Amino acid sequence: MKRPADVTGLVSVIVPTFNRARYVATAVQSALAQTYSQREIIVVDDGSTDNTREVLEPFNGQISYLYKANEGTAAAARNLAMRHAQGEYIALLDSDDIWLPRKLELQMAYVQAHPEVGLVSGQVGIIDADGVVLEPGPRYPWQEAGPVRLEDIVLRSPLHASTLLVKRSLMNEALPFDPRFRICEDWHLCLTVAAQAPVGFVDEVVTYLRTHESASTFALADGPEIARRLEHRLTVIEEVFPRFDPARYDVAKLKAQAIANELAKTAVPNYACGLYDLACEQLAQAVALDPATWRDGPNLAGMVHNYAVFIAKARGFPQAEAFLEAVFAHLPLALQGMQHLQRNVLGDTHIELGFLAWQQGRSDLVRRHMVLGLWHRPGWVRNRGVLSLLGRSLFARNS
Repeated sequence: MKRPADVTGLVSVIVPTFNRARYVATAVQSALAQTYSQREIIVVDDGSTDNTREVLEPFNGQISYLYKANEGTAAAARNLAMRHAQGEYIALLDSDDIWLPRKLELQMAYVQAHPEVGLVSGQVGIIDADGVVLEPGPRYPWQEAGPVRLEDIVLRSPLHASTLLVKRSLMNEALPFDPRFRICEDWHLCLTVAAQAPVGFVDEVVTYLRTHESASTFALADGPEIARRLEHRLTVIEEVFPRFDPARYDVAKLKAQAIANELAKTAVPNYACGLYDLACEQLAQAVALDPATWRDGPNLAGMVHNYAVFIAKARGFPQAEAFLEAVFAHLPLALQGMQHLQRNVLGDTHIELGFLAWQQGRSDLVRRHMVLGLWHRPGWVRNRGVLSLLGRSLFARNS
């Protein structure tokens, strides 16, 4: 489709959706409610088999609705939208997320004040499946307004798809979103743009990300899916890193850190899948590539802790304990003997599991996990909340 000559300031909002009739109308409404009015909204229905089309009918005349056969990737849906998009800028919105009303206004003000920027993101909060705010944000307090360092984009990216506003001229017009990368096409886009221009950040919450079962598929993925994710992300690294300016970045060091980061993030779910030898090997490789990050333990500790809590919520407390046991029984040689690491992770995780059990009305589990947490990390005895909850659990009944 031929674009008009003057599209200055126009933002094309792209919303891919697949079987999310429960959420998509709320997402579209949040785009329509933007205080920045110079925008168009394109929804691509990627072959939904639910009542998505009917849910979107009330928005006729306010959005462009496109239907296509399902190809299994958000990239393909977004590429179809790009062929119809007219905007100077492209904004992405996943159909289960929500924009705050000033999202586009804040970001367009930023890019107008910093015309050299190729992409701008912003802070996020978290909502649950019913739209209840779990974390109001900001989720990345370490990221201030202004430029985002390439190191942060690579290693701990604060750039979520539903926060992105991208200058269209920096995107590959023939294939804006690479369909090879079913899981990380947005990360590929961010790195591709970052190789050409600065990336900016608005230090206000602009998007609520929705957490629900279908949004956490990787966290509960099987071995082949985990391996596929690693393959895709390593391919992105191999293809994009040669584009970074070696005069500005230590590209070789950053690449080693990036690969180590991906190996470690893959090892943790592999432990949950029972792939102990593979997980151990991946952690060993991570330590060898980036010992400064992975040999001393805190980064691994945080990942193991977070994953154990997620497993407890999704699969149950016994599975979370089995996961913790498996990790510490199969650590690579470089990490063995780090008793403080094991004590800290087990202590902190059991304490959090105790609080989670209380929320679920499981007083027996509260006592078990609080006692184990204090056993592994006695310092928690100074926390009044822990002692209070332990005491209350002694006199409570399970609901």
